[in-house]
Amino acid sequence: ARPLVGWEVAEERISEALEAHLATWVLRERFFADESKKVRNFGLAWRQGGGHDLAAPFRPIPSELKGLWAAILPTLPSTIASMGEPNQVALKRYHLDGACHYAPHRSGDVLGYHCDCQFNDVRYVVGVSLLSDSSLVFRNNQKQVHKRIILQRATYSMVGEALTDWTHALFDIRHPGRLSVTYRLVCS
Repeated sequence: ARPLVGWEVAEERISEALEAHLATWVLRERFFADESKKVRNFGLAWRQGGGHDLAAPFRPIPSELKGLWAAILPTLPSTIASMGEPNQVALKRYHLDGACHYAPHRSGDVLGYHCDCQFNDVRYVVGVSLLSDSSLVFRNNQKQVHKRIILQRATYSMVGEALTDWTHALFDIRHPGRLSVTYRLVCS
């Protein structure tokens, strides 16, 4: 089987205190008070029809998410650190209601197979998995599959082939639900 080049999980995880701070912040800001919302984007706007619009900054990246980036930066591969700061951040909930309680009935919260480079030149994707463990499943054109476990509070990164030659999906949302913070550097 072809190896999954460009995928990495940092050995060091963020602290429980930082995770608790971020979850409390999400509740306080009421990002998901509207039950229909499952993702909040910061940085670049999403164009109708797909892709991030580099000419249309959307909402500023909050200091909490900038602080998380600063905390995880030393754990990331040097290639990512050398590319610069992200210009797009997505905060997404999976099987959580507006009060961040477990809501398994929210079946639309899964993340089907997709490629972050479908509409834009994305140089990296860096994610942090909050509240529970999860798995990303990667698949390429030859139907080869790699399943990667992401532990609670772990940071993962994708560059190069992991972004361009593989699609990925997240299906197994576990109790007590999941929050994810996903950083991207979008170049065109």
